[in-house]
Amino acid sequence: MKQINTTNSNLFIFAFSYCLFIIYGSLVPLDYNHIPFEEALLSFKQIPYLNLGAAFRADWIANIILYIPLTFSLAAYFTGRDKSYFKIFIISFLILCFSLTLAVTIEFYQQFFPPRTVSQNDLIAESIGSVIGLTLWLKFGYKLLNLFSHISLGGKNALRAFASLYVIGYLFISFFPYDFITSFSELENKLSQGSDAFFISDSCGGVVRCSSKLISEIALTVPLGILISTILKWHPQRLIAVILIGFLFGAIIESIQLFLISGIAQGLSILMRIIGFALGEKLYTNINFRRLYSHIPSLRKYLSIALIPYFFLLASLNGWSFNHLQLESNIAEQLYKINWLPFYYHYYSTEAVALNSLLSIVLMYFPIGLGLWLWNHSPNIHRENTKFKAGIYAFILCFIMEASKLFLASKHPDPTNLLISFFSAFVTYSLSNLVFQWLQQPEAKNTTNSPVVTKNPLKSTYNTTSNQGTPIEQTISFTLFIILIWKTIDYPINSIGLACILFLYGFLLKKYSQIWLITLPALLPILDFAPWTGRFFFSEFDHFILLTLAINIWYGRHLNPFRYFKKTATILLSLFFALYTINLLTSLLPLQSIDENAFSNYYSHYNSLRVAKGVFWAFLLLPSLNYTYQQTSRTKELFAYGILLGLTGVILSSIWERFLFPGLFNFSSDYRITALFSSMHTGGGHIDTYLVTTIPFISILFFNSNYHLIRVLSGTCLFITSLYVLLVTFSRGPYFAFSIQLIMLSIFLFISRKKQQKLNWKNGGLIPIILLIIPLVSIPVFKGDFIQQRFGQISDDFYIRTAHWNDAIQMMDDDIFTSLFGMGLGTYPKTYFLSNSENTIPATYAIIKDKDNNNFLRLWSGDSLYIEQKIDTKLNSKYILSVNYRSDTPPLILTVSICEKGLLYSFDCIWQKLHQPSEKDQWVQTSQLIDTKPTGSNSETFIGKLSKRPIKIALYNGNKNTVIDIRSIKLIDSSKIDLIRNGDFSEGLDHWFFSTDNHLPWHSKNIWIQILFEQGWLGIIIFSGLVVYACSHQFELLRQKNSYSAILLTSLTGFFIVGTVASPFDASRITLLFFLTLFFSFLSTEKTI
Repeated sequence: MKQINTTNSNLFIFAFSYCLFIIYGSLVPLDYNHIPFEEALLSFKQIPYLNLGAAFRADWIANIILYIPLTFSLAAYFTGRDKSYFKIFIISFLILCFSLTLAVTIEFYQQFFPPRTVSQNDLIAESIGSVIGLTLWLKFGYKLLNLFSHISLGGKNALRAFASLYVIGYLFISFFPYDFITSFSELENKLSQGSDAFFISDSCGGVVRCSSKLISEIALTVPLGILISTILKWHPQRLIAVILIGFLFGAIIESIQLFLISGIAQGLSILMRIIGFALGEKLYTNINFRRLYSHIPSLRKYLSIALIPYFFLLASLNGWSFNHLQLESNIAEQLYKINWLPFYYHYYSTEAVALNSLLSIVLMYFPIGLGLWLWNHSPNIHRENTKFKAGIYAFILCFIMEASKLFLASKHPDPTNLLISFFSAFVTYSLSNLVFQWLQQPEAKNTTNSPVVTKNPLKSTYNTTSNQGTPIEQTISFTLFIILIWKTIDYPINSIGLACILFLYGFLLKKYSQIWLITLPALLPILDFAPWTGRFFFSEFDHFILLTLAINIWYGRHLNPFRYFKKTATILLSLFFALYTINLLTSLLPLQSIDENAFSNYYSHYNSLRVAKGVFWAFLLLPSLNYTYQQTSRTKELFAYGILLGLTGVILSSIWERFLFPGLFNFSSDYRITALFSSMHTGGGHIDTYLVTTIPFISILFFNSNYHLIRVLSGTCLFITSLYVLLVTFSRGPYFAFSIQLIMLSIFLFISRKKQQKLNWKNGGLIPIILLIIPLVSIPVFKGDFIQQRFGQISDDFYIRTAHWNDAIQMMDDDIFTSLFGMGLGTYPKTYFLSNSENTIPATYAIIKDKDNNNFLRLWSGDSLYIEQKIDTKLNSKYILSVNYRSDTPPLILTVSICEKGLLYSFDCIWQKLHQPSEKDQWVQTSQLIDTKPTGSNSETFIGKLSKRPIKIALYNGNKNTVIDIRSIKLIDSSKIDLIRNGDFSEGLDHWFFSTDNHLPWHSKNIWIQILFEQGWLGIIIFSGLVVYACSHQFELLRQKNSYSAILLTSLTGFFIVGTVASPFDASRITLLFFLTLFFSFLSTEKTI
């Protein structure tokens, strides 16, 4: 226990010292420049986010690495003893707060120390580093304590522990500063510089310097060769095996160097590592390490001989040369220019150069420590102060070398090298002595006198989950957690509330591994707040998928994604995924610059990611689905219950929407519901597709071996209300699909149960009840004027749709690649905008930056498009509307409306038309008084605010062939409060959402046309193969009394019937639902419900 106390004390000293080092290193060169505190505070509030290029990537990553040891060591000190899970969480949170406070404080005071750069990028990097440090301790900290425990015990266990740390350190240094290439253009630029070579790089230097580098590569890999030899001591061809491993090790490192901006790859380095591994094997074979002291006298006699060559080599590496010697004429000036601050000159170099400089000084002077140990060491004599002498000797020799640089024109002395040389020799002597002692000790066992390492309380508490994943899996999971944290912090409305809900879900998922199969289908149709947030590329639902993937990967809850699929299904899915990836790259490349429009406009190249994420989410969830399918026989049932919960949410939101707007029983109004499907802001039959896909799952509540009254009553209520919701969509496709589904479900259930001796009379009695419910609910709707009008337009609408489909095909490029692979995912809106033949010019919008880097909204005229935001106005109240705008072709009118509006339909609008004066391209500030009058008049009825219609303010350019720019918009109430969020568009289009009246420019309106357009004929063929196989496989199971097959077949039937008049794959959530249903159709293991 004394050892642990000592360790804790050392940890505190290290953490405190490292904190001082961070402060010092962040303020170097300590060139103080006074700024008034108020001015510094104001400037700090406006610190920029810099668009860092490849050249500054290493500096950003260095900031991440800088803060990892701080939180790691603090967590090790404060949580090293037994503590509860709650205390560890609190302590970790406080440590994180301290680290972030330190980072913010340092960034603030860097303003007083030019040329330090202050930016949001640094704060983000330091925050990431702090989180990584804490995570590494919580996950791997106790394993590291075990390594240090073995080191303190000595013996071969200490050698193995030290070797593990050596390997970690070797790999850490090999890839530093981790400035990985992120694009093909960066790779081309790097290769064009010629720093990489198949054999030897030009950057290796002269003969002496290059030879020294290569020899150091050999020396540094000798311990690795010894380590591998100890592992393969049983191998009959150990030398060959070690050489092969050395080759692979070197080849991997040099290959990775190719993809580092600061990396230098050369084939000769692979050979040097092979030699190092081979020498390590020879040393292991020929030297008796337990009698190492017997070899020391024979090594000692070479020290005197090596001393002179070592001195000349050291002088050569420090710039002494008889061939190209250039002497400095003004030595006094050189001496005056020296800056004595430690690491001063390291600050003015890149991270890679700084590390290479430090390592080169360490390697230059470590022979002094090793040589002095060999000279003085005796098995019977121990000199305590000799390691300090080794440091002094290195210091003196380094002083000579650095002082000589005063006389060299091309060199300058660096006082920091004196410190590095001292510690190099000091540490080398200490390690040599320590390793020698380990080799002489017998292998120790961890007895009761051994240091006790505290068991990780995180593993002992709540240990109800499966085994954890591999380090690679946990690295992937950790990356997903970082992305999730970033997106949650960046969430525009109530990020704390979202974080709490995610934490609760994550906690439940950790304890109950199957809960995701209910939660995700339940949240899929209802967790969509895009009209409030303005973000439709990455939604709230995506947060939950990310968290599900992160936790399932962390705990190893995944299996081979095709484990329960037959070979045909595996081949078809693999082909589809490969083709889908090609389709994604076709539309995504070339990558466009990321700005405020990249993820807020359907015309962006990144729209392909929005469309594709539904398929990729499904494939990423497939391994977890197989794991859950293996763990429980109720997988299909859980999925069905999740779908029914989601359907319930859609029903409730639809009934609420009908109640708010046309009324529950007003069937003559042309109002059509959208529920919470924000993707319908451009039209599309997404709610139609969802309903016909999910309604068949209600039958699972009826056809179960156990009769429960609650299940039957719930199923009956769901059927009645879902039928009502389907009818008030007033979409003819779902009507037809439901009719076919009802007939097919009856046939399929009859087939699946025909081998039973008798039908359960309670279930059978439901059939006439259902047959009675359908006309009772349907007849009032069909008597309404609107649906009769809709049916009267079938022939006209059919003509419009067929012409639209033909136009979609005609817009495709006329080449073989497009015919095979299509135009790419998500490209239809942009292609229609550029090439349609329907005489339609869709309006569009963009966020533009002016010369002062301020954002403004630009509205192009065209087909109707509204940029809108939900606001909270009151009945009969007065507001001041203030708009700053301009136009390229005055005079014109900017229309601003305030309406009671859901997603598409407006009621009780107030229209304000702002007239632009004649000045062209001049900003105009206009203010008008607005009286809301009856807008929001139903705000106090029945259930209070829940009965209040949503109110939106919308911007609309109704002119022809014009552009309107809007710099800011405000709506001020009587309390001088601005009701509009992000009215100056400084946050892009956060809180703003757009809607349109014409839906054809955004959708091809047919699932097969959509696949042909985006994926080509190969997409049609492979996707058809998937569908045909799924249906035939379910027919096989249907004959085996599997009623779930009847549900799946009916669901897929409805999906494709509605798909003939809709584009369901434009909505990623509908895509995810379809593919999860398809995956269930592929499962080959029979588990009846």
